[in-house]
Amino acid sequence: MYAFGLCETNDYSQAEMYARKGLELIPKDGWATHALAHVYEMQGRSQEGISFLSRTLDNWTACSYLSCHNFWHWALYHIERGEYTAALDLYDGVDVGHDRWEAVCEHCRPHVDDHTLVFNDCHYLVAFLGAKRRDYAAKLIESVKKFADEYAHRGQSQIKVYTEVGAAIMAALVAYNDGRYSDAVETLHPLRYDVLNIGGSDAQASFYTEVGAAIMAALVAYNDGRYSDAVETLHPLRYDVLNIGGSDAQRDLFNLFLIHAAQKSNLRQHHNLARSLLMERNALKQESPMLDRLLENMMDHHVK
Repeated sequence: MYAFGLCETNDYSQAEMYARKGLELIPKDGWATHALAHVYEMQGRSQEGISFLSRTLDNWTACSYLSCHNFWHWALYHIERGEYTAALDLYDGVDVGHDRWEAVCEHCRPHVDDHTLVFNDCHYLVAFLGAKRRDYAAKLIESVKKFADEYAHRGQSQIKVYTEVGAAIMAALVAYNDGRYSDAVETLHPLRYDVLNIGGSDAQASFYTEVGAAIMAALVAYNDGRYSDAVETLHPLRYDVLNIGGSDAQRDLFNLFLIHAAQKSNLRQHHNLARSLLMERNALKQESPMLDRLLENMMDHHVK
């Protein structure tokens, strides 16, 4: 887990060192495998990633919780290299199309009202739009708006939450650490139903209002062919996407989404933005066949 944290703060060399140390100690540790997979992804070392995951398959598939996620990393390496058939074979071997989106859509549909993470809701919307189920998409957007409004009306400020709940939790933790277990119980028990106010749903409601709504609007605009609207909606908030949850590798979907929208826009300033985003991407991830393909597409369509 420490290795993964290092990776998410861009300290890839240290992340790799600790991930490898973890695997030396416990070869079947799915989290150490996961952290190293992230390092390979973020540094564009796709062939190393493929070799690593295929070579250690029997080890990391023992960790059922992370197994499917590590398969996703494996597929990402193939997508990076343009090996789309290999990526699909890891998933189910079915060609991309309406049928796949329908299957994903049905998996997402029962979670329309969950709102665990804005990150999840944005991906549900992608599935609904891909399956051409605008009715599900509309239901999700309406549900998320209602969710955000309900928490906004509660008016819980973080200062108030700290004063009423956070301070008590901290005092209880200190008491427990000191061996004063009865004090810990007496301090925390009266407030146990208020612990929900320290984050979770309140935080997600705030993130939806500040970022999630814009992402969803941009996704709908792109799906409708309004690429310039998608760019104008998402671009001002692209550094805030971090707040919705997920990892850098997972949120890269929205980086790529903005690049594609900018390339497809009919506005020249958006084409310039696309070039800038690609140059920024090149500075962060130089070993990237996907970037080469994106740059080639940019040159073919927008450079006279």
